[in-house]
Amino acid sequence: MQPEVVTGLSLLLLFVALQTLTGGWPERGAGTVLVAHALLAGAYVAVLVQARLAALDPALEEAARDLGATPWGAFRTITLPLIAPALAAGWLLAFTLSLDDLVVAAFVSGPAGTTLPLAVLAMLRLGMTPEVNAFCWPGLRSAWPWRRFCSGAGLSHPKPRGRDGDAPEPRAHMHLTAERLDRISPSQTIVITAKARALKAAGRDVISLSVGEPDFETPRNVKDAAIRAIEAGETRYTDVAGTKALREAVARKFKRDSGLDYSADEIIVSTGGKQVIFNALLATMQAGDEAIIPAPCWVSYPDIVALAEGTPVIVPAGQNQGFKINAEQLEAAITPKTKWFILNNPCNPTGAAYSAAELKTLTDVLMRHPDVWVFTDDIYEKLAYDGFKPATVLQVEPRLRDRTVTMNGCSKAYAMTGWRIGFAGAPVPLIKAMDKLQGQSTSNTSSISQAAAIEALDGPQDSVEEMRVAFQERRNLVVAGLNQCPGIRCHTPEGAFYVYPDIAGCIGKTTAGGALIKDDEAFVVALLEEQGVAAVHGSAFMFPGHFRISYATSNDLLTEACARIKKFCEGLH
Repeated sequence: MQPEVVTGLSLLLLFVALQTLTGGWPERGAGTVLVAHALLAGAYVAVLVQARLAALDPALEEAARDLGATPWGAFRTITLPLIAPALAAGWLLAFTLSLDDLVVAAFVSGPAGTTLPLAVLAMLRLGMTPEVNAFCWPGLRSAWPWRRFCSGAGLSHPKPRGRDGDAPEPRAHMHLTAERLDRISPSQTIVITAKARALKAAGRDVISLSVGEPDFETPRNVKDAAIRAIEAGETRYTDVAGTKALREAVARKFKRDSGLDYSADEIIVSTGGKQVIFNALLATMQAGDEAIIPAPCWVSYPDIVALAEGTPVIVPAGQNQGFKINAEQLEAAITPKTKWFILNNPCNPTGAAYSAAELKTLTDVLMRHPDVWVFTDDIYEKLAYDGFKPATVLQVEPRLRDRTVTMNGCSKAYAMTGWRIGFAGAPVPLIKAMDKLQGQSTSNTSSISQAAAIEALDGPQDSVEEMRVAFQERRNLVVAGLNQCPGIRCHTPEGAFYVYPDIAGCIGKTTAGGALIKDDEAFVVALLEEQGVAAVHGSAFMFPGHFRISYATSNDLLTEACARIKKFCEGLH
């Protein structure tokens, strides 16, 4: 026999017994009878909730416990607030229903109606607790109050028992966020930068070397172009892929700097380079597709691949390789599931850059695998040092044009990180797919930023060279300073504005402040807390045992930061 039937019949017998002991119906003991109504309602609900938990949805047990689904808990949370309406409703019901009527109702209505007056009384209170409504009283759950309260709480009704008595399938709790969001993590570079800003706001002396943006001002001619656009009323929506004028300027830039021929129809402008990557991968990757990513790598590549339901395949390359993968590693990583090869040149976080000769060995591998697409992120292209000239894939192997995305932007070379201008050249079918996706997300990037970007690309380039020279000087300062720190070994990068020193000699030691350096994350946390220098741990870039420093700040601050890092390392024991 079902638990609800046993419970209902037992309470019905107890109800009759109390009626008899107290003198029968209201005219012979009304006060005691009505109190019994309230007490029995709480007891009935407590036992019924316990039974329905096991029968319907064990996952709801914790929620029910929170509601007080025990005899004492139910009395405290349900019965006591119920006494007042019980006295009124119970009085009316007791006058209108005879004992015979109650017995008939018990067998006609089933378990939910076994103690009909008590169920109605309890409903006055339980109507405000949708979690219980979702699984109590099968005979009443389809009634208007239950439908209203359950739907208002976002709960679906449990399926009624079948004729064979099988319990309905359990239903898991609803979650606010989608499962796909669990595949990614917050950007660690942003997290560290935010922590450094918070410490500064609290009065701490902090030197932040964690942020990946130039410390220079946007060039004056670019600002003026934006102002002119505002005054000329260029404040409307543009084409999703960007204005034709900007796309033509991008095509000229690709031709001038890399010898690549793109038409305006093969160009898309997005809200930063990150959106270009997001659009390309989300528009093309199916569940299970793989993307090969050399590591150390920018923190967002693996997460964007994962968000697109793909699988990031990390190919490591350490300092002994100059942080650059070779042809054998690329060949070994390619499988029938490989959809993309993602290359950042020069690289964030290492500053490593591939020459044309080094790229040729990789493109030879790619030519043997016609189903593998190439995404080349050249955002740091103009920031290369000692006469080094980074190459891009299509310069080296034009035959890859029909399956290559060449990405660039204004953020790094023109100190325009906040303007949010990224762009790419790619085959028309892919550009159309990316345009379609962008049209249902952000649409066009800022019309004012687009006007400024035209001036950045077509206008004087003197400011770019000035920044490049300054960054080279800073690179030399930082590399020299870090190589004087005990336990640190720093490679000299070819480009970008980062160094990625090895801290193997520091792992396992204890700081002057008593912190154990068990890994690279513990190193940067202790460095920030004890010396006030913010950097990013290497494991965030899929290559632990290192940390990243951005030298996009003044020489004086870099000198002081290196001195603090040296003091920190000298204090390790």
